[in-house]
Amino acid sequence: MPDPGRSFGRARREAARRLDETSETAALDAELILREVLGVDRVGVLLRDLEPIPTDVDARFQALVERRIAGEPVAYILNRKGFRTIELYVDERVLVPRPETEEIVALALGWLAQRPGPRRVVDVGTGSGAIALALAVELGERNDIEIIATDVSPAALDVAARNRGTLSLDKRVQLVRADLLVGVDGPFDLVLANLPYLRLDQRDPSIAREPEEALFAGKDGFELYRKLFDDVGRVLANAGLIVAEIDPSQAEFGVDYAQRVTVSQDAWGRDRFLLVGDWA
Repeated sequence: MPDPGRSFGRARREAARRLDETSETAALDAELILREVLGVDRVGVLLRDLEPIPTDVDARFQALVERRIAGEPVAYILNRKGFRTIELYVDERVLVPRPETEEIVALALGWLAQRPGPRRVVDVGTGSGAIALALAVELGERNDIEIIATDVSPAALDVAARNRGTLSLDKRVQLVRADLLVGVDGPFDLVLANLPYLRLDQRDPSIAREPEEALFAGKDGFELYRKLFDDVGRVLANAGLIVAEIDPSQAEFGVDYAQRVTVSQDAWGRDRFLLVGDWA
């Protein structure tokens, strides 16, 4: 309950303690939520640390904290998530973009930098549009690269379209409703994919609010990648490359299932990406 006698700093610290049981980033969550309520940056929060928090502000703050305690991701509460150099709108229709997925963009940029255009790129299962849109922004003035992003979910494509419009990328990124690559015409030089890859036994309260169809892929989590690899030869250009994000336990599946595979690690040293095709 709001307490008219407490400061912003005390309210924030008490919220962090309450969040500690449900979040691994309790202090950061409390700060981000308070920043949202106040409409200020981190410095603005700290400058108010000793000031008394108005009752109405405290009430709004507590309401959002309660949503986080109930398991709602901070990104959904704020309706935004940073991804590389861009900020995305996100809600319960799409998966919250993860830090490790940013490496897909880095791998794509490195590969494209060594290969003059024109080139065609497809982001399979785009969700919020994170990979395709971040790539388009960081390619800058390189307009010889065509980027297509697919998703089977109309709701996810609505979110991606909103982000594309906000970033003024309507002419740079084409959004297509498709089940993986079904009905999509190649050839593509670069196929990027962050498909659902969790096993059903990996259900966890921390991801319970995110769409199941964006998380889980059968008994071993590799079901959708098998479908993708079975079809991708139809659209992959000669000397093309597939970059696929996986669960660390699935590296051996990729090596067994596809030819010319390199396994790349994420920033935490975990096997995270399959590079299939012309990586060198």
